[in-house]
Amino acid sequence: MILGFKETFIPAIVAGTKPHSIRAGFRWRASMSIQFYQGSYHQKRNKFRPDAVATAVQQVHFKREIRVAPTADPIVLIDERRLTPEER
Repeated sequence: MILGFKETFIPAIVAGTKPHSIRAGFRWRASMSIQFYQGSYHQKRNKFRPDAVATAVQQVHFKREIRVAPTADPIVLIDERRLTPEER
């Protein structure tokens, strides 16, 4: 499946320092092929690295406490486990 990225993220993806990508929906499964492109379906696209395989898929949720000030950091849950401040 094609993953489109903004130019900002490409150096880190190519260097291997950005191994994760958060996407909406439930289309992804472990072992699916990934094609890495810069640009969208409607723009001229550029493939910037060889294909890879998704090794894992996790559910990610971002929540805000209503009782807390609007500027408070969101609660981040991965596979229903709340991340600690050090992990965020």
